[in-house]
Amino acid sequence: MATLAGGVLSTAAASSALAQQAVLLYPRSAGTGGPRIVGPGFVRPGMVQPGVVRPGIAGPGVTGQMGYRRLTVVSANTGETFSDVFALGNRPSVIAMARLSRLMRDHHNGATKPIDPALIEILARIQTKVLRPIQILSGYRSPETNYKMYLADPVGVAEHSFHTSGRAVDITVAGASMEVLGKLARQCGAGGVGTYASGFIHIDTGPVREWVG
Repeated sequence: MATLAGGVLSTAAASSALAQQAVLLYPRSAGTGGPRIVGPGFVRPGMVQPGVVRPGIAGPGVTGQMGYRRLTVVSANTGETFSDVFALGNRPSVIAMARLSRLMRDHHNGATKPIDPALIEILARIQTKVLRPIQILSGYRSPETNYKMYLADPVGVAEHSFHTSGRAVDITVAGASMEVLGKLARQCGAGGVGTYASGFIHIDTGPVREWVG
């Protein structure tokens, strides 16, 4: 016997119910049966393509054959935390991605934008190495916020940042050096990796490049 949502079900019924929930929470792209693709572009072998969560990559807290994968991130600006399943195998959860997009909103004005699932995948891969919560310093930035930041610091802020398209994040991890985090980000398929002496790294799903700030 198995329990689901407060009721007692047979094992077969529970499996069927879980499968139905998976269809709702982790939908496949129409007509293909594959993962939803939300970003274009050619990428080098081994790199995460924007919008594609690669199969076979296990995140923290994988349990059972269905491959539930977990991520723990904390917003350094609001204190909000996400510590939950974000994907089933190679299929990101619509609900989890909405929660993560909310957590990674522009904290200056509350603006939100869907975060690239490939960016979340990179964070999950990094977390399998550091085994600690990841602090989000900056996720999505509205064009207005990014422009103000660019005017204040044209050297340190890109005028057309990947932050404005939900494809970049600035992070730190307690106890981990920026050099180590930068190396892990590259190993985990990040496109752009910026290492900053002030104590954070920038990760994005754009073209492969590196810099020190």
